[in-house]
Amino acid sequence: MIEYILLGIIQGVLEWLPVSSEAFLVIFSQIFSVNINFIDIALFLHLGTLLAVVTFFYRDWINILLLRDMEMFRFIFYATTASLFSGVPIYLLIRRTAVGPYILFIIGLGFLITTALNMKISQEENIAISQTKLALLTGFLQGIAVIPGISRSAITMFSLSMGRLKPQDILKLSYLISVPVVILSTIYLTINNPIVLNAWPALPTAYITGLATLKTLLTIAKKLKTYILTLILAILTLLGALAIIIFP
Repeated sequence: MIEYILLGIIQGVLEWLPVSSEAFLVIFSQIFSVNINFIDIALFLHLGTLLAVVTFFYRDWINILLLRDMEMFRFIFYATTASLFSGVPIYLLIRRTAVGPYILFIIGLGFLITTALNMKISQEENIAISQTKLALLTGFLQGIAVIPGISRSAITMFSLSMGRLKPQDILKLSYLISVPVVILSTIYLTINNPIVLNAWPALPTAYITGLATLKTLLTIAKKLKTYILTLILAILTLLGALAIIIFP
């Protein structure tokens, strides 16, 4: 049981950072000799951090579910649809492979480019991308993050940083759009590989550490300019990719 508790802590801390929690969960699942498909357990543990997102943003979710915030409802709907379109076939193809660290390097370089652009161009002067296009692009990229080594947070934050969004809104949207996909993937895994339920001890620790880490990151983001946020994300993304390559 202790190994699942430790995996839950890893998920709760790393889920919100651009370092691919899935990849690290796969690595530590192998170290702990967990007798569950590594990718499946990594996806299942997202249920713990999902509960953290729902708890932290419960007012937003009430407004979304009651259709009081139609703009957010549409954004999440489009993003989820695009995620399923890209993520399902990729999951079925690469369930036993890991090719993400090198793509994570590319994302890190993309963050550096975005940082440079945000330093030179004020938020008001940025070329706007429509919310629908931003949602579809972000959702499509989120689906690709099913590949171990590609950080869901990194790839969605990178996409969202191309819109007219404040740092705290980039983080918030990245976390909100994960919820429907995690719910659907959990249902699929429970039906097709019920052995993942053996990892339930990881969920409480993922929830508690996830909630604490989420609150801390959003508090910090409110004090940052967009280019500083993207620079930090670039550094963390590149370090995360390097760590995965060094410790495969």
